[in-house]
Amino acid sequence: MTDITRMIYRVFNYCFSILLTIIIILLSGAATGTCHAATGSPDIRVGSELEFPPYAFVDEKGQAAGFSVDLIKAVSNAMGLSITITTGTWDSEWNDLISGRLDMLPIVAKLPDRIPLVDFSLPHTETYDAFFVRKGSDPVRSISQALGKEIVVMRSDAAHHALLEYDFQGPLILVDTIPQGLSLIASGNHDAFLCSKLIGTLAISQHGIKGLTSGPPVPNYKRVFSFAVKKGDSELLEKLNQGLLIIKASGEYQRIYDKWLTMEDPWQRYMKYLKPAIFIMLVVVLIGSFWLKMLQRQVRKRTLELTEKNELLQQVRDGLDKTVAERTSALSTVNAALLSEIAERKRAEKELLESEKKFKMLVENSPMAISFINKEGVIEYINPQHINMAGYTLEDIPTLEHWWSLAYRDEEVRKRTISEWQSLMHSFFSLERNPLKIERRIFCKDGTIKDVELFITPVSDKILVVFHDITERKKVEDAIKKEHDFNQLIIASAGEGICVCHEVGEFPYVWFTIWNDYMTAITGYSMEEINSLGWYQSMYPDPVVQEQAIERMRRMRIGDDLQGEEWEITRADGQKRLILITTSIISSDEGTPHVLAVMNDITEHKRAEEEKEKLQAQLQQAQKMEAIGHLAGGVAHDFNNILTAIIGYAHIALMKMKDDDPLRIHLEHILSSSEKAATLTKSLLAFSRKQPMQMKDVNINDIVSGMSKILSRIISEDIYLQVHTAVHDLIVNADKNQLEQVLMNLATNARDAMPDGGTLTVSTESFNVDETYIQMHQEGELGQYAVLSVTDTGMGIDEKTRENIFDPFFTTKEVGKGTGLGLAMIYGTIKQHNGFINVYSKLGKGTTFKIYLPLSESGVKVTEKKEAVAIPSGTETILLAEDDEAVRSATKALLQEFGYSVIEAIDGKQAIKLFMENKDTIQLVITDIIMPGQSGKDLHNDLLKITTDVKILFLSGYPADILARKGIIDNDVHFILKPANPETLLKKMREILDE
Repeated sequence: MTDITRMIYRVFNYCFSILLTIIIILLSGAATGTCHAATGSPDIRVGSELEFPPYAFVDEKGQAAGFSVDLIKAVSNAMGLSITITTGTWDSEWNDLISGRLDMLPIVAKLPDRIPLVDFSLPHTETYDAFFVRKGSDPVRSISQALGKEIVVMRSDAAHHALLEYDFQGPLILVDTIPQGLSLIASGNHDAFLCSKLIGTLAISQHGIKGLTSGPPVPNYKRVFSFAVKKGDSELLEKLNQGLLIIKASGEYQRIYDKWLTMEDPWQRYMKYLKPAIFIMLVVVLIGSFWLKMLQRQVRKRTLELTEKNELLQQVRDGLDKTVAERTSALSTVNAALLSEIAERKRAEKELLESEKKFKMLVENSPMAISFINKEGVIEYINPQHINMAGYTLEDIPTLEHWWSLAYRDEEVRKRTISEWQSLMHSFFSLERNPLKIERRIFCKDGTIKDVELFITPVSDKILVVFHDITERKKVEDAIKKEHDFNQLIIASAGEGICVCHEVGEFPYVWFTIWNDYMTAITGYSMEEINSLGWYQSMYPDPVVQEQAIERMRRMRIGDDLQGEEWEITRADGQKRLILITTSIISSDEGTPHVLAVMNDITEHKRAEEEKEKLQAQLQQAQKMEAIGHLAGGVAHDFNNILTAIIGYAHIALMKMKDDDPLRIHLEHILSSSEKAATLTKSLLAFSRKQPMQMKDVNINDIVSGMSKILSRIISEDIYLQVHTAVHDLIVNADKNQLEQVLMNLATNARDAMPDGGTLTVSTESFNVDETYIQMHQEGELGQYAVLSVTDTGMGIDEKTRENIFDPFFTTKEVGKGTGLGLAMIYGTIKQHNGFINVYSKLGKGTTFKIYLPLSESGVKVTEKKEAVAIPSGTETILLAEDDEAVRSATKALLQEFGYSVIEAIDGKQAIKLFMENKDTIQLVITDIIMPGQSGKDLHNDLLKITTDVKILFLSGYPADILARKGIIDNDVHFILKPANPETLLKKMREILDE
């Protein structure tokens, strides 16, 4: 199409619009006359938003402008309406419309939660929403994709309602205008802004907001805009609908739409002026250039052009006639639809009147008492049966207050009824409710009291109440209920499960007629459920047990006395319960034999008895082990004193003996045997939990890996060793040497249990001790444990042996091949580490020892570095207090051998005296802790009174932690456990003297 053709088309289109508008005005003369006649009425109050371009905004002159403003102006002009436009934020304008301060809003999205609040016109436009995000951010394409993000929306906007309707889970930030929301996102606050894509795009351009981009339209969601008027203003709504149809038919709507909602091409804007000018200049140039030579040709050409233009003009005129005819036909169709709608309304009104007549006739002649009550509590109608039932006329009870005061004489009942009614009315008119049935007792006018059943139903803006007199029925029900309650009281008061049943020929084979609450508590089933599912099938899922229960019923029928039998049943929740059942046969009035059963749940009683027996056995075992432990600790203490003298003298003799002395080998054997004896005392102390420990955080995996070579040498060649450690570190707070000794003892026992060879498996893993484990095993505390497992494929252990396996000196080995202290030491060591040990064994299948040690909270192991140090000597004066002469003499000789001067004291009192005499020369006091007369602790306290600079080293056959726990010494004193290795003693002395 050429530029001239487009210009001609636009001219004719403009003329056509003017002509069609004139025709519509002429055709709607009657309606216009009516509208103009109403101009004397108050202006229609219209609200417009401040920032909703291009639909609504305030221009530079402070006036309302935009698509919706022009649209309502065009509609009001078409219908002859007078309007006044005010501006404000969307939230304020919306609230003003709901409250009645405004008559209508020109652009409102029609949403489900807004329909009860206002009335909507025909839709006039629609738009799609999108999420605006910062450039570089991931686009938000849907509401579900926005979950968990901070979303900004305009307060009470359609987008706000949409998010609430979709039950959006996430923070919402509310703003009053669209530019405000877009600015928040552009400034880096929050994640996305949801609004109309068109409006947001224009706002970004108009306000110069940078750094934002929009996503695609939100799927399954668009805004459909309509006019919104006050709820119930049907007259204004009808005028707006007609006006909207008129301006759409006249083309005015399209003009407004193109003006605001169509992006105009700037080039076309200039070309409509430039093209005619260029054309004219071109014609002038052509005429001037070829006038002399081509006059005749130009005349023919111009004649041809005029002919073509006349034809084109005729085509445009024909098209205009056709368009006018089509628009006129469309307007006629609209008018016909309006006339049809009016006729339909009149027909509906006529049918409604006929229906109301029929309804009134039914109500008047109904045998039920009926009344209608409005929202304000006014009783608008009662039928004759209502008067017959209660005796009150409408003059007696014009309102609910009158009815309540007459029908409910008791003040408390009246107050409760009024409160219930008010709550009921609120729920009826605020929510969708089904008809409600309630019962009441009323006072009639003649003084009688009647029980009535009320059926309350909301009908439009009124309440329909139907009364049914149930006085006689209530009397019968009360009598039956009293008898039933009395019987139930007897059954319920028994405190036992009581039921009555009889046999039936088909499933469920047993039918229950009485079933008290205690039966439900025992079984988990109601009587209806047990009759539906079957007693045998529900209580005894095992078919074998079912047959036994059926046989029990048969024996009972033939007269067997079945008293106090214990049966295990399965409750409805799957629990197994032990029930004590006592039954007897009773006969009904019809002669049918019935079974009366009394049941008691004795599950907890049985469980408590078993638990009590288990705890008693554990207590006896613990007491036995404790008694043996005390004995072992006492023996170890005395033995340590003896070993101290033996080891001390042997070391002195060995140091003075030449390397080639033939007697040297004998002394070495003495020291070796003494060290074995010291190891035996350590085993005794470990069992009695009196062995001192060097506790550090160690990785049990490293201990197992480091011991693998040693274990390989301990076991025989025909035993295969497998080591499996956990993939992660298992850090425990433990004495590494003692755990290595535990592992060696277990490996030795496993070797002896596999004389013909086998497999020894050592593994580690982590394990969580929970409440269930503690209840089942009665040991351990809540938390994470490292588990060290030692498994052999040997002969296994029988149950009787397993019960005594940790007793000291208990052994199944031949005489001379075992002391019976290995497992006792292991038991004591593990207990000292706050752990526990379990044994799993089966004859011929092998044995597994599982040691549980609590994981360290720090989770970091400590690496030790050992350095070789020579045995130190000295020249200081030492005060030695020891009541055992052999220990004292041996210790004195050792100290003198290494250069020290020694002053001897046989007890604490003598030590005080000697210290007072030599306090200027004594640099260290070595004392036994347990001495007759005055203990080592008392000696220490007395020495501190003399001088606070005294240095003291304690020796004892009891470990320091036991002495500290009994309050004999403090944990931070210097202490060595007997028998002390001479090297250990001399190093400790040098350490104290050099402090």
